[in-house]
Amino acid sequence: MTKHLLAIACGLLLSCEPSATCEEWPLPDPRVFAYRGGGALAPENTVVAAERAVADGADGIELDVRRTADGILIAFHDPTTGRTSDDVTNRPVSMLTYAQLQALDVGGWFAPEYAGTRVPTLDEMIAAVPPDREMIFDLKVDEVVAPVAKLIQERGLGERSLVSSFEIDRLAAFHELAPEIRLGYCLETWEDIDRAPELPVEFVRLPWYIEDELAPQREVLDLGYSLVVTDAAKTPLATMIVAADVPTTRMTITGWDHESCE
Repeated sequence: MTKHLLAIACGLLLSCEPSATCEEWPLPDPRVFAYRGGGALAPENTVVAAERAVADGADGIELDVRRTADGILIAFHDPTTGRTSDDVTNRPVSMLTYAQLQALDVGGWFAPEYAGTRVPTLDEMIAAVPPDREMIFDLKVDEVVAPVAKLIQERGLGERSLVSSFEIDRLAAFHELAPEIRLGYCLETWEDIDRAPELPVEFVRLPWYIEDELAPQREVLDLGYSLVVTDAAKTPLATMIVAADVPTTRMTITGWDHESCE
């Protein structure tokens, strides 16, 4: 059993380490980013979702970046079209041109009032985010690394941009091109934390299956990283929450207390 798994086991058993207080990990004032552009209240990764999240007071927008067959950067999460569009053939996004993707309805599946919503370009998503808000660009494929680095640098977006990925090698490739941009490492499994020191990672997002466990949360903080969770986890230790539902998450934060991190 690795030391990381042992830490998790100890946290679950509540007997292997002394009870920790919030004084050891000062409670941050967590920033709330709209997860997939705010996908609980509007179709994910769309301009209308980003606009609503901004209106709801999101500190920033997290969006997923892919590239079309003809080289256009778009906001789209899945590798295929079926889940979030009317494309019954569920085609690979990377095999479709921008024009082909524009023919898809990516709003009607969510609610009738969003019917006719189209796949946005990355430029359109950026335009929907005011200059006083930040953005997390989640790099879904290697092909977007260089063009996203170039876009951030040429637009002067570096100070309000973060770049994340589940792939540490993808982050490394991005860091070589844009070493000034802050990085976030999203863990697929807890063991992936061992690779975080390979880069100047600013934040670590825990895997979904241990987001609520205090032991890994504490270890992330002890290692010097900011802790990021989704709105499925309820912890006052998080520096950032990527929330599909921004208003509800805001209300949840106000109900957290110090006892919950003991």
